Amino acid sequence: MDIESLYYFSELSKSLNMTHTANRLYISQQTLSNHIQRLENFYGTPLFYRKPKLSLTSAGTEVLKFADMVIINHQNLKVKCYTNVVTVVANKI
Repeated sequence: MDIESLYYFSELSKSLNMTHTANRLYISQQTLSNHIQRLENFYGTPLFYRKPKLSLTSAGTEVLKFADMVIINHQNLKVKCYTNVVTVVANKI
C-alpha cells in the first residue's frame, strides 16, 4: 500500500469509471487497475463491485474514508515541510 495507490483509488471512487479516471490522471487503464488490485490484495478483499457497473463494496467505503484522511494528512505535511524549508532559508539570508 502506498499513497499513490490510495490517491488513485480515491479518484476512481469519485467517478466510478476506469476510462475517465485513467485519462484524468494521465495513466493507462492497466496502471490504474494494477493499483486497485494492489490495494485489494493488501486488504484481502474486493474494494469495488465490477458488475453490473462499478460501485464500492462496504470494505471499499471504509478504505475510501481512510484513503481520504491519509491524502489530506499527506498534503498538510507537505505544506508544513515546505513552510519549514522556506522559513529556514529565509532565516539564513
